Amino acid sequence: PLTPMHDHRTAFSIAVPMTFGRSQITPSFSYSEESDYISFAGALNYSLSFNDKNTIVSTGWSHNGDTVRDDVFIWEDKMTDNAFVGLVQLFGPKAYLTVNASLGFEHGYLADPYRGVMFANELQNNPSDPALSPEVRPRHRNSQIFYASWTQFVTPLNGSYELSYRFFHDTYGIFAHTAELDWHQKLGKYVVISPMLRYYVQNAADFYYILVPDSNNPPTYYSSDYRLSELQSFATGVTITVRVQKHVSVDASYMRYVMRGLDGATSPSAYPSANVFSAGLRVWF
Repeated sequence: PLTPMHDHRTAFSIAVPMTFGRSQITPSFSYSEESDYISFAGALNYSLSFNDKNTIVSTGWSHNGDTVRDDVFIWEDKMTDNAFVGLVQLFGPKAYLTVNASLGFEHGYLADPYRGVMFANELQNNPSDPALSPEVRPRHRNSQIFYASWTQFVTPLNGSYELSYRFFHDTYGIFAHTAELDWHQKLGKYVVISPMLRYYVQNAADFYYILVPDSNNPPTYYSSDYRLSELQSFATGVTITVRVQKHVSVDASYMRYVMRGLDGATSPSAYPSANVFSAGLRVWF
């Protein structure tokens, strides 16, 4: 049951911004389907500009109604609601501040059906082929997020920087911090080069175990998912954007991503690193 299957994915999304004077309302809907996951999502965002459009306040709500196939191939519900409020404040023509806060509420099947655990009193003789037991996570999860960024245009360099910070906390007991710095450098009229640097750190979830102590008397919740351990990650990269026409641009990017454990016990091989390449085309109507 813990072995991933060959999969296909079908996805669709649409958003329709509608402007009424100083207000903008954006309803959106998305749908995606895989062999083990079906998701319906809807959202409604509202923003209001005032103070000669130097101040924009916004709020929004989104809901996901998902169906997940669990570790014994039974379809279970997973519901997620998120609400946010935000502010964008201009400070002259070359700088602005963005502040957002959001609350998240999840309930239903929140475990990963492809993640297993080992019990300390049932260790396998062959560590490369262990018999894993399904993890057990809480069926409710609430989260709080705070985000702030400062964007500043630097006239002598004909470029701008964006410095941001994100705080995250949830009822799993995780506290996480993300700091990111982006630079956008113009080269002539049509080319922008954007290097970036991001650092992320978190503590472990309350129910993270490398080995669950006792299968005869297990804790209420347990998981060995490395993503719930105490860890940090680093990301560096660069994006090149070229405006080929007034309403068309192309871009290419590279990012180096490295994750490392901090608990001194989880195997370093559990944490991934990656070289990520991407390319895109954007069209404005």
